[in-house]
Amino acid sequence: MRKAINTLQAAAATAKEITPEVIYKTVGYIEPKDIVDLVNTAFNGDFINARNKLRTLMYEHGVSGTEILRVIQRQIMSGAINVPDEAKVEIAEVAADIDYRLTEGSDEEIQLSAFLARLMLIGKKYGLGTSKEAKAPAKKR
Repeated sequence: MRKAINTLQAAAATAKEITPEVIYKTVGYIEPKDIVDLVNTAFNGDFINARNKLRTLMYEHGVSGTEILRVIQRQIMSGAINVPDEAKVEIAEVAADIDYRLTEGSDEEIQLSAFLARLMLIGKKYGLGTSKEAKAPAKKR
């Protein structure tokens, strides 16, 4: 409870209106829509724009490379971004390699840029770059 109050106080100190965006920025979390946009930009083959979005998350929002990688993995595997199972397998393998390199001390921006490049190639291979927005995950019955 105390943590929630502290977060709201910090958010109120930085903005006139407390919105989900302000809360995310205050606690250093990434909004899922930002990750969906980042991944779809890479899938659409726009590497430079995807890298710029990555840099914004890292340097303006102060989010670590490891956290960005985790959220991308979570969004793809949860179905928030419509990706076929074969592509998910490839993405999981690449994410594991990048995660290992990050834990060994490699440069976060270089490793995540390489990850975006691989997402771009995977998107091209599976035709994932056809839509600008993520498709809603199918509801299970």
